[in-house]
Amino acid sequence: MYLKLIIFLFFSVLAAQNHVADFHLKGKVRSLESTTYQVSADSRTGVSGFLDSEFYDAVSLNFAPDGNLVLRKNFLDYRGKLGLYDQTVYQYNPGNQLEKQQTTLVQNGEEPTRVSQLKNYYYLGNRPVRMDEFNYGRTTDQSWTINYKYSLENLTEKEFWMEDQIFSKEIHAYDLTNRLDFVQTVHNNGKPGQRIFFQYDEQRNLKNKITETGNEKEQESFEYERGVLKFRTLSDGNGKIQLRETYFPNGLPKVVEKINYARNSFSKYEFKYEFDSQYNWINCLILEDENPKFRIVRRIIYY
Repeated sequence: MYLKLIIFLFFSVLAAQNHVADFHLKGKVRSLESTTYQVSADSRTGVSGFLDSEFYDAVSLNFAPDGNLVLRKNFLDYRGKLGLYDQTVYQYNPGNQLEKQQTTLVQNGEEPTRVSQLKNYYYLGNRPVRMDEFNYGRTTDQSWTINYKYSLENLTEKEFWMEDQIFSKEIHAYDLTNRLDFVQTVHNNGKPGQRIFFQYDEQRNLKNKITETGNEKEQESFEYERGVLKFRTLSDGNGKIQLRETYFPNGLPKVVEKINYARNSFSKYEFKYEFDSQYNWINCLILEDENPKFRIVRRIIYY
């Protein structure tokens, strides 16, 4: 499980949200404050698992005029009231590339404030070539380095170092159309690890993503309508559907159906939005099995 978590974290390195468009925002957004409320719990805040509130009760985002995210604050419920959990500052180089991000753990002031994570990014032209990550715990610290290797225009290998030793390598291979074919993790002892295979449709859209980790297997399937993603389905190694997502043409989730293991059936979540004059959503009602469950309220300020 630890290894699987580490691999997931590294796949997320370059997929971080650090631009206004990554949050489905349009226009010259200066800041966004988003809070999630439980509809049937006397308006107490909550974590819905979706959208802005995937992990936190509330988030606050500040953007520079060029759309780059410069500050993110995450809030949790502390004995019935919102409190600041942590905040991350983002810095960019003259080439408008993310150069540094530093996270400070606050925890509502219940523990001494401290820097919990620092990431430094390095580039050669438009290509990332290295990322250094430092994690600072209360009793122990840990450092990671990722080196990126290329052949022509393609990323061919990521080399992961932990505490000055190679932890693993991630090999990238491409098909005849220059699309990513598979990603293979190789551990420092030479043994193969996680494998991810990519399959495409006739329009060269990603159709299937198959992940194998030891004896475990899962498959993500994607369906499109006029070139726009409409459905995403996640299945386990036996082909049993675990999750099915339906999207609006603008990319926002419309319906999410996911397995409820407690009752061995699917829970259905529906999303209903209200938009402002800039076509950014400012209210989202989430229904669980047709009953109102969460309401996400956004306050957006523009330049």
